[in-house]
Amino acid sequence: MATQPKTDPINEALVIRKLSLVSVIGNAVLSGFKLFAGITGHSSAMISDAIHSFSDVLTTLIAWIGVKVSKKASDEEHPYGHE
Repeated sequence: MATQPKTDPINEALVIRKLSLVSVIGNAVLSGFKLFAGITGHSSAMISDAIHSFSDVLTTLIAWIGVKVSKKASDEEHPYGHE
């Protein structure tokens, strides 16, 4: 019988931080390009889409903060943790 190779346990906080960072950077760059294209092309639809892409940046930051708070250890006010 073949044995499974041992793998390191996943560090959830690190994975979430990396994915959030990639999402924030990607959406910020995308938003910048759309805003530039909208302004130079006089396209209100493209400018609106740039604002929508920027809202994705804010949503990701809010979600990251929520995950960070939920991972806090228990204390007197939250005996079962903050999840």
